[in-house]
Amino acid sequence: AFDHLRHAGPEDEILFYFCGHGSLAGAAPEFQSVNADAYDETLVLHDSRAGGHELHDKELAVLFAELAEQCPNITAFLDCCHSSSVFRSRLRVRALAPDPNPRPLSTYYGDWEEGGPISVPPAPVLALTACNRWQTAAEDPQNVRRLISLTLERALKKKPEINYQELHQQD
Repeated sequence: AFDHLRHAGPEDEILFYFCGHGSLAGAAPEFQSVNADAYDETLVLHDSRAGGHELHDKELAVLFAELAEQCPNITAFLDCCHSSSVFRSRLRVRALAPDPNPRPLSTYYGDWEEGGPISVPPAPVLALTACNRWQTAAEDPQNVRRLISLTLERALKKKPEINYQELHQQD
């Protein structure tokens, strides 16, 4: 997906939408200065638990920072656990267990210096997320769908031209 997005220009708009599992995974020891709990927040990709790697938050930050150099209008919509925002405890949660094994720094996407100071670039995006980094995302038990995606769908059907501020003010 990111290879395709690299073709975006300054007048384009990028929407990165992920609805799936988010989890926690052991961070490279070099990230201890920015990760006190030794875990990264991750997106669980279709092959990440079958020999691949989950997409770690630091990698997303690097990818978004690279994209923003050519296209400054980026929105990231993350409907998954550990993504950063609101949690509603009355709803069902399906979560994956964290992977406690630290991931070697050399396997992360980006230009990371082993043994050097670690600095994670800010991800210059408008982020719409399902919950805070330490929380799990909820599902609507009647629709068996992620709550934030369902809520967004309902808001867009009600008012297709809604802007971000109006969306944020929705109940």
